[in-house]
Amino acid sequence: MKPTHGAASRGTTLKPALKAAPAEILDSELRCCRVADEILRLVPYPESFALCLRAIKLWAKNHGIYSNVLGFLGGVTWAILVARTCQLYPNASPSKLLLKFFLVFVTWEWPLPVVLKDMDSANRPDIGNLQELVWDPRIRGSDRFHLMPILTPAFPEQNSTFNVTNSTRSIMINEMKEGKGNRDETVQSVSPKRAPVWTLSAIATAVVSAGRLAFPTAVVSAGRSPLRSALPRTRLEIMKDIYEGRAEWSKLFEEVNFFTRYKHFISLTCAAKNEEDHLIFCGFVESKIRHLIGALERNQGISLAHINPRQYKPLPSAVPQFGSGYENPVCTLWFIGLEFDRAMAKAFDLTVEISQFHHIIVTTGIKMKQYNEYMKLAHEVLSNKLDKRSTYNFADINVLN
Repeated sequence: MKPTHGAASRGTTLKPALKAAPAEILDSELRCCRVADEILRLVPYPESFALCLRAIKLWAKNHGIYSNVLGFLGGVTWAILVARTCQLYPNASPSKLLLKFFLVFVTWEWPLPVVLKDMDSANRPDIGNLQELVWDPRIRGSDRFHLMPILTPAFPEQNSTFNVTNSTRSIMINEMKEGKGNRDETVQSVSPKRAPVWTLSAIATAVVSAGRLAFPTAVVSAGRSPLRSALPRTRLEIMKDIYEGRAEWSKLFEEVNFFTRYKHFISLTCAAKNEEDHLIFCGFVESKIRHLIGALERNQGISLAHINPRQYKPLPSAVPQFGSGYENPVCTLWFIGLEFDRAMAKAFDLTVEISQFHHIIVTTGIKMKQYNEYMKLAHEVLSNKLDKRSTYNFADINVLN
């Protein structure tokens, strides 16, 4: 099979539109389309790329590291990483591409940027106001502080990971390195006579099956950790077992239970009186949670702050009390897992960080017309041990997404 470039024929038709389009359009739909087309143009085998990307996105979602707005990686960024793997191993099968994906980015020397093509300034369109948007740490001081630069291939080339923090980068790298699954990690050996499962259909079937699995919609009760791994294995070991036919593809897509990983949590509850206000306010709050994560990282007593991208809805018995007129508020719940420095764990105080976050939500929300007096934000510091002082335990929530 010869390499094909699915977007090659469209590349030339976009250039006149690029020169004529205003900057605000390029900042949205047009730029996204151009980035997607350019990625497809730069990979040798689009079919292998697409299947590998589908598998990686499902893996990332099941491991709680799929969300650009919360400081992890979004769909375009994962696509760039997969595309780079395809470029490095142009003749590899999809199964081998998945193995090489983890090998490449477990050992990647961040903040060395990931690029899909040379940033040749001589061939860029002559659009002055967009030249200023190109990622260049030699010129723009702020670009030097990006922790995990992954650049979009279409002009203007920008860093797609500017939301990444120290904590989220550490979490993503650890997920790529570690292979802790939901159950006993002892490899369930496939018959040694069985040929390794390398086919496109085998991977596609595993992806579809994993996407349909009936994962728990409620989190385990406090104090119970049934999903802890008995025998930790690295991600590369698991991928090698799969590649060599000693384990099933479903092993890669096992979902990780966020609530067995940490002993301490912060819950954030976003509430409004009706669905319309709730949609506006909670979207705004979600876009600002990374500021709280950054503040928590600066607390010397906290070694890691891990925001769970999944949103939850508290059961009626566990909805915070906001006073009269809020008997049945529409609520969304987020959880942040915390790891403390051992010397500070017994005397931690998060009052300053949480108060600052509330202040950001109110002041910025008013300026952006995303906040009014009927919108509420509540928090609680929790433990995964049964605590009668808490509003709810971890069994009192339902998965929203």
